[in-house]
Amino acid sequence: PDIDRFDSEAVGISKFDLVYPNPASTSAVLKYAVEEPSQVELLLFDLLGRPIKWIVNENRTSGTYTETIDVSNVPSGVYFYQIKIGHLTATKPLTVIH
Repeated sequence: PDIDRFDSEAVGISKFDLVYPNPASTSAVLKYAVEEPSQVELLLFDLLGRPIKWIVNENRTSGTYTETIDVSNVPSGVYFYQIKIGHLTATKPLTVIH
């Protein structure tokens, strides 16, 4: 299977791609689809669960979106990005290397 794409049934969010590049040095990109108007939240947090950066926190209409996660000012290490679309949530790791 293609490791760059999640199975929509397993994750609960369809058309959700892993961030790339990963590891990232300055920024990473996430593409996702919103099937019906929903609240969308995209958050970067550290290994202890502390929020580092909100990327998106707003209502979105249906469509495909691309978000850039700026990690240029984030220390090297392992972080997690979490996307919530409506009541569905997916969380995956992001490695930052400077």
